[in-house]
Amino acid sequence: TELTLRLGDKDATFDVGNVQVTTRLIEGDFPNYRGLIPDNHPNMLTVGREALLDAVRRVRLLAQEATPVRMIMKENALELVAVTQDVGQAHESLDANYDGEELTVAFNPEYLLNGIEVTTGDEITLQTVDALKPALVRTVGDDDFVYLLMPVRVS
Repeated sequence: TELTLRLGDKDATFDVGNVQVTTRLIEGDFPNYRGLIPDNHPNMLTVGREALLDAVRRVRLLAQEATPVRMIMKENALELVAVTQDVGQAHESLDANYDGEELTVAFNPEYLLNGIEVTTGDEITLQTVDALKPALVRTVGDDDFVYLLMPVRVS
């Protein structure tokens, strides 16, 4: 299948077979995402990619709408918890390697899943500073890929 790309001053058009997609280019400067990435990540979780994907998907079933998934990280273990009013609580435990202070960080389950899904390899790392600063999702052994994940404040 042949792909044709046409770039205009304010748009780009892609042609593949009988399908044509046109998109407008966004005006302005690209956000300075590098300023959001902390220089130091004292906490590092290493976990199996597929096991984490499956666990987040199961916990997400009970997490209605904007219910965050809490990740409780401690030595050799990861717990995922979602608490939804009037519905109940979902809880998953996984074997994991964790280097750092015991920490609970909450994320929007959709954004967390998106980050895990686009990684490759068998294991991923989640690098954190604390419960409120951005986290980094990476594939073990691949320094070229970084997924920046913003935590959710929970009470």
